[in-house]
Amino acid sequence: QGVAPRILLPACSTPFGVELDTLYSPLPTFAGGNDPRKHLTMQLEVPEEAAAGFGRLDEACEERSASHGVWSPLLSQRDGRHIVKVRIHLEGERATCVRSGEGELKTGWEHLGPILLQQANLKGRSLKVAIRPQYVWSVSGKRGITLAVDQLVIQESEQAPRVDHFA
Repeated sequence: QGVAPRILLPACSTPFGVELDTLYSPLPTFAGGNDPRKHLTMQLEVPEEAAAGFGRLDEACEERSASHGVWSPLLSQRDGRHIVKVRIHLEGERATCVRSGEGELKTGWEHLGPILLQQANLKGRSLKVAIRPQYVWSVSGKRGITLAVDQLVIQESEQAPRVDHFA
């Protein structure tokens, strides 16, 4: 068994932002909620070439998987956009390294939380990411691959100026 390859995406975006507190993902304990999970999820819009690569990864893993069940592909399409779901790990040995712009790489909720607050949960932001296949899962007759983000770089963008309507 070798080390899982890294998938480098120098240009992608997160059209829906990081899923922090949703109907399907309640607020985790590290963010003040009750859900014990140690990660957040986000959907990435990836370019056509990367989408083809995720398709090849799916095929290879499905072929080699010893589990039975219907394969859940990594890639989905929404309005002609190629979308993959990834996990941002906030604790542990393999925690995701995060950087905003040219800043320093950091890990943990204490660094990511303020960035999410300042950057509207990254909704619509341009990113650079390094992803690794984490594991093949099999649950209730379905199976697939879970992807983890090793490094996340948020491209700094001009924030819209705030207008004081009462000044």
